[in-house]
Amino acid sequence: MSKNQGQGPGTILNTASVAGLRAGLGQHAYTAAKHAVVGLTQSAAVELRGYGIRVNALAPGGVATPLLTDVITGGDMESVRSALESSYGRAPTPADVAAGAVFLLSDEGWLANGSILVLDGANDVPADRALDRFARQ
Repeated sequence: MSKNQGQGPGTILNTASVAGLRAGLGQHAYTAAKHAVVGLTQSAAVELRGYGIRVNALAPGGVATPLLTDVITGGDMESVRSALESSYGRAPTPADVAAGAVFLLSDEGWLANGSILVLDGANDVPADRALDRFARQ
């Protein structure tokens, strides 16, 4: 890529998953693929920053979608919503994830480059590690 191509700055937004940051949150192939998205995002961010291109990724946890519903319960959306509500206080929706995308793609997200925005309500933080942190304060 030549800096003389006349292109202005831009943003690339990838979709990873919390499974791309932790082991055991999905099947092996899915987890490996999402780890690859995280690595690609961070590598491309370094490579493209000199061209004014930011590269970030969203890493959502469980979101109430038909795909997740089919995988977990074979189509029982209410069971999935109920399970997600017990973790989050409400069931995350695609619109919640889209709000993170809007931020990363906006001018307000100008400083985010190579970032993985985790959207899972701290469910990827191992509880014992989080509790240890609070106990020491």
